[in-house]
Amino acid sequence: MDRTLAEKFRQGSHSAFEELYSMHADNAFRLAAAILKNDTNAKDIVQVSFVRAYEYRKSFNPMKSFSFWFNRILVNECRRYMAQVKRKREILEYDEYMSEISSEDSYKFEKYEMLYSALQKLHDDMRIPLLLKYINGFKEDEIAEIMNLRQSTVKSRLYEGRQRVKRYLLDKGFKEYHHE
Repeated sequence: MDRTLAEKFRQGSHSAFEELYSMHADNAFRLAAAILKNDTNAKDIVQVSFVRAYEYRKSFNPMKSFSFWFNRILVNECRRYMAQVKRKREILEYDEYMSEISSEDSYKFEKYEMLYSALQKLHDDMRIPLLLKYINGFKEDEIAEIMNLRQSTVKSRLYEGRQRVKRYLLDKGFKEYHHE
């Protein structure tokens, strides 16, 4: 991102904000939908995240990546939302809760349906780092910063997440799985 645009955003320019929104909204939606497993909620969280980004624009360093800074806000908003949902649904059984969320999920990953299914089975602690690394291309140190974790914790969660995805795929008969 060009530094002029970044500085204009930091100073409160609505046009710079609109340009950043148009550049990052689609990727933000895909990440939020994958984390939340629900398109409608993902749209809401993306909007909230952009509002938060604008509110906290003074903390943005225009010498750094807007994408990295914004995704940290987005992941935190997703986590905050999931915590609220969890509190509201404590009376439901875990299996009922998961099936309800799964039935609401309309985001299509037709080409990677089995992989998507495996990812959805993971706990958020492993799923979110995998999504940040393999969907959004963040490095382990960046994921650690986004999630407020140690890099070693991120590495172990990525490793364990990959192993669980692999086991799931092999259990479902997907024999051609190769970890690169």
